[in-house]
Amino acid sequence: RRAREKIPAIVEYVSGVDYNTYFDTLVTPSAKQEAEFSTYSLQCLAAARSELTAFLALMPPEELQAAQSQANAFRGRR
Repeated sequence: RRAREKIPAIVEYVSGVDYNTYFDTLVTPSAKQEAEFSTYSLQCLAAARSELTAFLALMPPEELQAAQSQANAFRGRR
C-alpha cells in the first residue's frame, strides 16, 4: 500500500521534467527563463529519483531481482 501511494508523486515529478507542462512556452523564453526552466526540470528529476528510490525500497527483493532480469533481457534485444 505504501508503495502505491508513491506512484502519483513519481508520475508528477517525471511530468515536471518537461517544463513545457508547467510553464507557458508559446513565446520563446529568454535565457534567464530557460535557466529557470532547466533548474525546475533538474529539481523534478531529483525528486522523482528520490521517490523512486523510496518506492523500490518497499519492494520485496525477489521482485526487484525479477524486474531487473526482465529489464536486462529487454536491453539485450536492442
